[in-house]
Amino acid sequence: MYPLLMPLPVDRRKAQAMSSRFDEALTLVVNGPNPLESIARRKALLEDTLPDLLSAALPDRRFELETHRQPSRLYGHTLADLIALSTIAELAAVAGTDKFAAARDLLRDSPEAVDLRIEDDGPRKGMWSVAQPQYLAILRRADL
Repeated sequence: MYPLLMPLPVDRRKAQAMSSRFDEALTLVVNGPNPLESIARRKALLEDTLPDLLSAALPDRRFELETHRQPSRLYGHTLADLIALSTIAELAAVAGTDKFAAARDLLRDSPEAVDLRIEDDGPRKGMWSVAQPQYLAILRRADL
């Protein structure tokens, strides 16, 4: 059997406590007061909570987590496309149709917050776009 596929000893009580902490932090991320801050909250959640969760579950292992912000954008032919696409990101966890109203309000009231623009050159010329940064997370075992 490959070493990476072997079952690892886990302190289940510590792992359960850390899992609860992770769930609480994730709830704050999803239901936080300002959706524009959710990317920063998710980054902090990964950096602050995930290594602790792993260390509690696998006390004989050490982990390092590195995150990198990657700029990217969402594109649509209409403003309605952008509103629909917004539900695959920050608003995915919001139930019902309130998410569409929240996206509409953000685009209408704070277009600069999401860098709303109409592309003026290249293959996406004439398309609406908004910033949709992604985070790349690299988790390494530090004890190898």
